[in-house]
Amino acid sequence: ADWDEALREKAKQSIKARLAELGRDWDAELQATREAADWDEALREATDPDVALPEYYTASFHSYPLGNLEWDAAHEAPLAAVAVHAPVFNGEAGDKRLDAQGDARLRASYHEALAALLPEGADGDLKRVVDLGSSVGLSTAALARAFPLCKELIGAELSPYMLAVARQRLQAGVDSDAFAGRAVTYAHAAAEDLRQLEDGSVDLVSACLLFHELPADVAARVIQEAARVLRPGGFFAMMDMDPSTPAFRRIAENPFAYTAFKSTEPYLDQYACVKFAEVIERAGLASPQQRSNSPRHRTIVAMKTEQQYEKVTGCTSARTKTALRLRWGRPNNHHVEEKQPQAHPDAALGEALAVPSAKRPVLGAADLVVRWPPARLARRGPRPLDAVDERLRVRYPQLL
Repeated sequence: ADWDEALREKAKQSIKARLAELGRDWDAELQATREAADWDEALREATDPDVALPEYYTASFHSYPLGNLEWDAAHEAPLAAVAVHAPVFNGEAGDKRLDAQGDARLRASYHEALAALLPEGADGDLKRVVDLGSSVGLSTAALARAFPLCKELIGAELSPYMLAVARQRLQAGVDSDAFAGRAVTYAHAAAEDLRQLEDGSVDLVSACLLFHELPADVAARVIQEAARVLRPGGFFAMMDMDPSTPAFRRIAENPFAYTAFKSTEPYLDQYACVKFAEVIERAGLASPQQRSNSPRHRTIVAMKTEQQYEKVTGCTSARTKTALRLRWGRPNNHHVEEKQPQAHPDAALGEALAVPSAKRPVLGAADLVVRWPPARLARRGPRPLDAVDERLRVRYPQLL
């Protein structure tokens, strides 16, 4: 315990020294934040008594003994982000240069990679966006800047301390340029339990630098929950460290450096072993694609198609059925099939899969198609057969 505490303190002093090299005064800026609000009242307003804190979240994170559940972690988060990410774009070993805009560049690189992995024109359909693990709102503001056509942003954050700071920054007009004309909400919620959101109600679920802070089983549940709230044709996106990069491997192969790193990131070993493409597909999302966005980070994007989601979970969303009905009317060539529930490896879905799905009319394979991934994805789901390649025909279930 004493050794871990010493490592955490060393990491904290290193971050403060790095910020000083960038010409910023840690202590003065931190004091200004502490005096900016009645934080006790802000905490009471931010805390939802119905939200339980899971055991994994009570671990020490980021040099803070109480992790994200203390004021120092929340008040220092904007300063720490600048300091920690200042050297992110130094790709070579021994490169000690610091960039005061490294944090902003990292977030921008994520959204550039995300946009590159989206089908052409899809960004215009992203009207309602959820930011998982939104912390003090830095990632939410970056999302708002990246997607100017977005109308509503919802930040989901489990720490009421972080949430209180995010709401104070919003009220104070910090990042007002990004949020102007948008509906912005910060909700007290675990990323694996978005009970405030209905099935199929979101266009994009984003997780920026979240998954390395989660145990592997929780990461799987988070992605399952993202799949639930996404509309068919919506997207899941994540950006986090890439264990396959030379920069990450240099740290992993240095016992002292890696031990110090793990003292601030308790679930790092589990994160490095997660096969995200497999986890994403098991959650009911299709064709995850990956792209590097920094010498140390990767972006992964996947789409929710009704076929993949129903195949895995046995659930068909009423929202999709209604949309199909309005768009296509009653098909003349439908027939009735009994679809049996399929076994699923994740116990969390067992209860849902125990109920056989209803009989449903199914459109003929020649009527509808869903195309993913080629670059020119048919926007917002199915299109007439002559609009896309005949090879990509699929049968699309519909209840009338």
